[in-house]
Order: sequence, then C-alpha cells, then structure tokens
Amino acid sequence: MENSINVRFCVDRVNWEDIKANLTKAREFTEQGKVYEVHIHRKRRSNPQNDYFHTLLHGIANATGHSFEEVKDWVKSEFLGCEPTTINDKTIQRPRASSSLTEDEMSLLIQRTEVLHAEFR
Repeated sequence: MENSINVRFCVDRVNWEDIKANLTKAREFTEQGKVYEVHIHRKRRSNPQNDYFHTLLHGIANATGHSFEEVKDWVKSEFLGCEPTTINDKTIQRPRASSSLTEDEMSLLIQRTEVLHAEFR
C-alpha cells in the first residue's frame, strides 16, 4: 500500500521550519500505517486586541454610568449575538464569548466598538 500526503497551501517563510517538521512527522506516521490529522485554523485574537477592546468598554462605561460588565454584555450582544445556556432546566441567552474570536473577527468587533466609543465622547 502506498502512502501519500496531498497538501496545498501558502507558506509563510517565518513558519517554514515548523511546517517542514510537521510534514516530516506526518510522513513518518503514515509510513507506519498510523493516522495523522492536521487541523488548520485562523489565528486567535491577540491579548493586545483584547486589552484595547476592554479600554474602549471602560470608556463607554465611564461615559454612560453603566458598569464595565453591563457595557461588555451589551456590546457583545449587539455585535456578536447571543447563545442559549441551560441551567437547572432553564434556558437563558448569554452574549457570545469574545475569547474564541479570530484576529479578523476581533478587529471587526473593535472597529464597531470604536464607533460606539466615539458616540459617547
């Protein structure tokens, strides 16, 4: 039985050594008849993005007299939507978490929050 690995993607030269090592490991696993899974995902939002988002939220909270948490829930509900959560057979709606956003999604959330922030200045 012939093992083959078909791969097509754009390579960032900065990560080339890591990519090459992963492909080598994949080849070794498949030659032994083992399954090798590769998961491709977008880069998660950064800590500096999160810090800036929180700075904007604090500014809105200070300008409106609402708490940071109230403003955070409001902004996330408006721009990210809500998800159902069931506790003791009761379902409530909670804002979607920003911790799972990609860098691009977080950038969009920040842009929208900047517009709100400017409205309350």
